[in-house]
Amino acid sequence: EKLQKIKLANVEEERKELLLEDAQIKRINLGNIEALVNKHLIANTSSKIAITSHTQMGKTDAYLEVANQGLNHSISALICLDNSLDQLGQAKGRIAAMFEFDPRPPTVLVLGDFNKVLERMKKGHYILIYLNNHSQVSTVENLILGLETKPEKMVMIQDEADLVTKHENTSELVDGQPKAHQSQMKLIRSIKDSGIKLLLCTVTATPEACLMKYNISGRDLIQL
Repeated sequence: EKLQKIKLANVEEERKELLLEDAQIKRINLGNIEALVNKHLIANTSSKIAITSHTQMGKTDAYLEVANQGLNHSISALICLDNSLDQLGQAKGRIAAMFEFDPRPPTVLVLGDFNKVLERMKKGHYILIYLNNHSQVSTVENLILGLETKPEKMVMIQDEADLVTKHENTSELVDGQPKAHQSQMKLIRSIKDSGIKLLLCTVTATPEACLMKYNISGRDLIQL
């Protein structure tokens, strides 16, 4: 019995050490994101950053921190999610938890009544979440075009970015591209053509495409 108590105490101590290590890693990751995002947000240009990791390494917390840093600069965020309704509910819950104690939490918008969403976007300080399909991405483009007064800058986050890019050509509309791929290109083009500076953050946790197959490095890339 005494030996069993010692083993249980050791297990509990190891658990506490792992939790402390996870918390320290999270602080480091979020600190790196804050520094990188702020560098781009204060620049008067459009730019791109990327976040990559193994699965279950905190990429949702990471891209929500990107959105949070934008909001701190009075810049609203668009978050494109994998094409699954479950993703919308999960994202809404995670955003609500992140800003639970914020004195001025952002309004979380999902696509529905076009005019209501558009009127709310005009007020700023929001996070608009939508799915990666032709219909929803095109609707977001129309919302941006419908803003009479365009914001100076926006943050766009593409979760599961390896699924967003469905064709090797990401700069031109050509035959053979899926509609969803073309819609993403049109949305980004419309934002920039409207004079809005865009910080595009691509996020993926697909190991085959990122960490296991290639030695990825880059000035504007964060590996969690």
